[in-house]
Amino acid sequence: MKNISLYLCAFFTLTLYPLFSGLAHAEQLVYGAGPSTEVVKLFFNEFGKLPVSEDIKFEIPSQSIKHAGGVNSSTHYLFGRTGRPLNDKEKKINKAEILLGQVPIVAAVGSGVNINSFDLGQLKKIVTGEVTNWKEIGGPNKEIMNVGREDNEALYSILKKKYPFYRTAKFSKYFVKDHQVVDYLKSPSGSYAIAFGAECHFKGIDNVTILKIDNFSAGQKLGLVYDLSNKNHPLVKAAEIYAKSHEWQKIVVENGFLPVN
Repeated sequence: MKNISLYLCAFFTLTLYPLFSGLAHAEQLVYGAGPSTEVVKLFFNEFGKLPVSEDIKFEIPSQSIKHAGGVNSSTHYLFGRTGRPLNDKEKKINKAEILLGQVPIVAAVGSGVNINSFDLGQLKKIVTGEVTNWKEIGGPNKEIMNVGREDNEALYSILKKKYPFYRTAKFSKYFVKDHQVVDYLKSPSGSYAIAFGAECHFKGIDNVTILKIDNFSAGQKLGLVYDLSNKNHPLVKAAEIYAKSHEWQKIVVENGFLPVN
């Protein structure tokens, strides 16, 4: 951390201070996608310790306004939060990104299932509706409630690409917000439900178990979006440098995220 701090301090002082001096004590709100909330909070907690940003307050609202909301908010604030890499359409409207890491995608179940792990073949049978009762894979004699998301949801799109059987998924319920999925799983109604999502949303939640699934591994690249009109802003430049540092990559892994590369 010491080396990157010294580098950013020198970078800021010699080349960027004249552009930045009028923004002391500013506050920056970072709105956007739910899955990137935790890694963005982690990033700005560390980035905020560096000399370049010590007078800036970064606030990361927990409530999701989706990936599109994060892209739009970068028009009004320096950064927004992304739920996936930017597509060509978004890049054409003058947006660029700083990828911070990958959030692991996991499957989780409600408290009544009493199963901690199974294999990829069993997951496929559940997702496609071939298995409809937990009893068929060693669980209770209860109907499986397979919870899904909207077709273009970021993590669901990743799963469909990596595990094509998700393209023919048969869902019992659909939700459009991350917190709705979590709230359902931990409620009595979701006791026998299974859902997918960002690992950070299910961790430490009462009545929710993250499954260990053999041969299953998926992650979503995410991070920050900014408007290219701000590409030379000192905070944007410094954030790009820090996001590529060995110090940040180490922090990513230590906190349960996957590195971008």
